[in-house]
Amino acid sequence: LVVSLFILYGGITSALETIEPLLGSAPDSDFVKQIEEELLSHKPIVGMHDLVIHDYGPGRLMISLHAEVPGNMNIFEIHDAVDVAEVSIAQKFNCHVVIHMDPIAREDEETNHMKKAISDFINETYGQSLSIHDFRMVKGETHTNIIFDVVIPYDKNIIEREIKEKIMEFLDGFEKRYFAVITIDRSYNE
Repeated sequence: LVVSLFILYGGITSALETIEPLLGSAPDSDFVKQIEEELLSHKPIVGMHDLVIHDYGPGRLMISLHAEVPGNMNIFEIHDAVDVAEVSIAQKFNCHVVIHMDPIAREDEETNHMKKAISDFINETYGQSLSIHDFRMVKGETHTNIIFDVVIPYDKNIIEREIKEKIMEFLDGFEKRYFAVITIDRSYNE
C-alpha cells in the first residue's frame, strides 16, 4: 500500500510538471527583463508591451510582442530595425519571435498631455500597479478618439466595465469632446 501511494504520488507529480508548461504559466520575470533589454537595445524601438511567451520544451520557445516605435520615422527603416531585433532575440534565446510594430506619437503635445493626464488619473484612482500603453489619438471633426490599453495585474480584483466608465467620466471634464476606446489587458507582471 505504501509503495502504491509512493508510485501514485510520483505519477501525479510528473503529470503536473508535464502539463503545466503546455497549459501555460507565468514567464519568469528575469526572462521578461532580458527580452525587453535585448529589444530596447535596437534603436529606434522605444518600448514593449503585449509580450506572450509559449514554452513547449527545449527548442520550442515562441515569443510574440509589440514594439513601440516613433510614428514619424520612415516605415522601411523601422521595419528593418524590427527585423534585426527579431533575429537577435531568436538567436540569443533560441526561440521563434514575431514582433508587431506599434507607432507612437512622441512629438505631439496634446497626445503626450492626455497620456500623462490619463496615466496620473489611473494611478491616483487605482494605484501604481495599473499602467497604460499603445496610446494614440485619432482626431476627427466631431470628436477625438483616444485609444489605449489599460494593463491590470491578474491579482487585482478590478471590474473592467468600472474602470472604463471612470475613465470616460474623467475625460468628460475636458473642454474637447474625447471618446475613449479602451482595451483591458491582464498581466502577470506589475
